[in-house]
Amino acid sequence: MADDVRQLVGAGRYAEAKRLLLEAFREDPGDYETLFQLGFVCQTMKEYAAAEAYFRKALAVQPRAHSAMHNLGLCLEAQGDTANARECYANALKLKPDYAAARDRLDAVGGSSTPTNPGPARPTGRERRALKKRARRERYYRRMQRRLDRRLHPLRVAIKWIIFVPLFLLFVAFMVWGWQKMSQMRSTSPQQGAPSFPDVTPQKSAVSPIQQSPGGP
Repeated sequence: MADDVRQLVGAGRYAEAKRLLLEAFREDPGDYETLFQLGFVCQTMKEYAAAEAYFRKALAVQPRAHSAMHNLGLCLEAQGDTANARECYANALKLKPDYAAARDRLDAVGGSSTPTNPGPARPTGRERRALKKRARRERYYRRMQRRLDRRLHPLRVAIKWIIFVPLFLLFVAFMVWGWQKMSQMRSTSPQQGAPSFPDVTPQKSAVSPIQQSPGGP
């Protein structure tokens, strides 16, 4: 139905669009989109009183709808109610501070949006409750995180020592082993610069000399 209404409005067939919207309104009188579209169609058809009524009903469903607030101001301005139109434009700016159309209309009807910055609109009761709930939840998480940190601190220190001490002892053992190994190599290696000579000790012959008889040949 929404697509049909958009097509009819785009084609300028506002009466047919209004008929479809009225059927939807009778089925669900509290639907914001239907109320807003009815107000827009009536406003386009210059039925400003009817458009005003529909925009007010739409704002009763969604009080923070800046578009409905701005269009309500347009309907009031078209009916000559400049003071209330100015108030609607100012409220639309409170709901959406960068709403250029509302700022332009507010300046056009004699209001001034420049001296005072309306700032963001005040949160509704539901939003305030949600913010309080989120704040309580964040405080609870921070408190539990601090408790967990206090309980885990000794364990973290112990883990650091368990990891650091064996590594340090292993490093010391490696250094001692290397020093001992180098000492053994130095003690077993020949002294540098000392001349070495071959062994020239005469060897006894394995063949015994010939024994001569005392009498001679």
